[in-house]
Amino acid sequence: MNSIKTLLKHFFPGKIYHLLSAIKNRSSYPYSFSTIFKLPESISDFFVWSPYARKTYFVAENVRALIKGEKVKVTHHLKFYSRDGVFLREDSHSDDDFFSRIKINGKLNEDHYCSFTHSVQYDKDGDDIFIDKKIKMNRELVCGQNRGYCIYYPDSDLSIGSMVHGNFGGISDQGARLARQRAMHLYTPAYMFEPHNEYDLVFNNPTSRQLKLFVYYDSTNDFLEQSIEPLGTLSVRIVNYTGILSFESRLPIGRPIIFKNPDGKNSSDFDVLHS
Repeated sequence: MNSIKTLLKHFFPGKIYHLLSAIKNRSSYPYSFSTIFKLPESISDFFVWSPYARKTYFVAENVRALIKGEKVKVTHHLKFYSRDGVFLREDSHSDDDFFSRIKINGKLNEDHYCSFTHSVQYDKDGDDIFIDKKIKMNRELVCGQNRGYCIYYPDSDLSIGSMVHGNFGGISDQGARLARQRAMHLYTPAYMFEPHNEYDLVFNNPTSRQLKLFVYYDSTNDFLEQSIEPLGTLSVRIVNYTGILSFESRLPIGRPIIFKNPDGKNSSDFDVLHS
């Protein structure tokens, strides 16, 4: 198999090879095929804001500072979208740190979970950073991956929160959605839900079309059908349930973020995790 791949790479230019590979694996390929030929300057994961957390911080990376090994001025932009995918507001934060700990203020006029993206803006073009470091430019380096982490605190007096990275996004800083809906697939996390805890399962939709999602209660054979709007967010509350759950959807990545005891009633057993 490796020899066949090597032969294909030899006879086909890079982009053609990537396109053929994407077509072959189209049922699970998470990005639109157009990204093979052109990528934006930056894309973002899709992060979740919780209406129940007493405090929320976003930890943002300054990639160019990390590459150079010295401080570089950067402005971080956070764009928030309602549970129905409607743009709410944009927050900005400027500094030159390698990592920025940004407090998310306000209730966003939302009583529901919603989502946000992260993009960066530098004072000058960053190509000189790669030249200085003698790094060969390619399509992956030209496109900045804006990742980060959210830290959620169930109680404002607690010094330790729960940290989790974003869901798969592929959303450009101009708002273009590069993620595509895959073939329908089933995902079952290795997680046991317990009846003495409550949980919120939070999904968000980074694609350009409405998305159907099914939650299967494996212990009772029940199921729940829901829809998520483009750039929208869905939360499903799990109460008094024992066992595992399965999720069926066309999401690029089918796992939710799990908020355990999300509303602070049992803050000593609060947790946030990827399933």
